Amino acid sequence: MRWMGLFFLGLVTWSLAQKPTPPPPPRVLLSVPMGLPLGKTTMLELRGQGLERVTAVTVSVGKVKLLGKEKVPVPNGLDASRVGESRLRLEYTAPGEADAAAAVAEVELTLTAPEGKASAKVLLESAAVVHEKEPNDGFRQAQPIQLGNTLAGVISYPQDVDVYRFAGKKGQRVQIEVLAARRGSGLDAFLQLYDDKGQLLQSSDDVDGSRDAYLKRTLPREGEYFIVVSDADDTGGPTHVYRLVLLAK
Repeated sequence: MRWMGLFFLGLVTWSLAQKPTPPPPPRVLLSVPMGLPLGKTTMLELRGQGLERVTAVTVSVGKVKLLGKEKVPVPNGLDASRVGESRLRLEYTAPGEADAAAAVAEVELTLTAPEGKASAKVLLESAAVVHEKEPNDGFRQAQPIQLGNTLAGVISYPQDVDVYRFAGKKGQRVQIEVLAARRGSGLDAFLQLYDDKGQLLQSSDDVDGSRDAYLKRTLPREGEYFIVVSDADDTGGPTHVYRLVLLAK
């Protein structure tokens, strides 16, 4: 009878081995747009892994409606683990500025699927954000901006560059920052600052352990200056969104 026991033990082991491994919980990698304006209703796309299995979405502030979910192609042959292969399409209504507490700088979304839950945080923007306007692919087509502006842009295709110009004064210290990878963007930001003679003053690639870029510079004279944003790997696409912040320090 010993062989019967071994037979049944082997049968149980085989049955367990044949049982499919359940998929992992959903994972959010990126939100498009990267920020949501207070007091407005915005179409929001979340990209990630396993999002096609999400059954419900809730938010910490405001209101949300699930419009659709599906598998999507990975753009431009990028790594699916960075930009995702599924998406949720949502309609989000943010609270007005008068209704939002001063400390509320983002909304947290909770996604529920049969395998578990996932969360994502998206910026809530009270200040007016300037949107990139194409064409802005060179110095002659540079988009005018001002100190204090926050720009919402996207490196739309491989080898795309976005160029902005601003007026500066001699001795003025400026701070320029790209926020992208820290919020899940596929962009590996490369940042450059030029003067009005086309001379490169400073550049920045990866900083603070991320693929984002940041620089500070004291302007040598009064005149126009140019900021160039590109991807360090010459890739691009709809997942390469960013925020560009220009401040006087």
